[in-house]
Amino acid sequence: MDGALVGILIYNTAVSILPVYAGAVLKMTGVMLWSAAGLHALLAVWSCLLLRGVPSELRRQIGDN
Repeated sequence: MDGALVGILIYNTAVSILPVYAGAVLKMTGVMLWSAAGLHALLAVWSCLLLRGVPSELRRQIGDN
């Protein structure tokens, strides 16, 4: 399971960098360009949190209360 999650993390990181490059360097514009970059950046952060086990720690804290 961790191998698939690492692959998803790498994919979302790359896909979030490409639209930023297209907008900043190639001077492309568009609403979908920046929203796609933001969405994939959020998915990359979420994947990183899942790899670190943060949601499982939160589940334990909620269960203790």
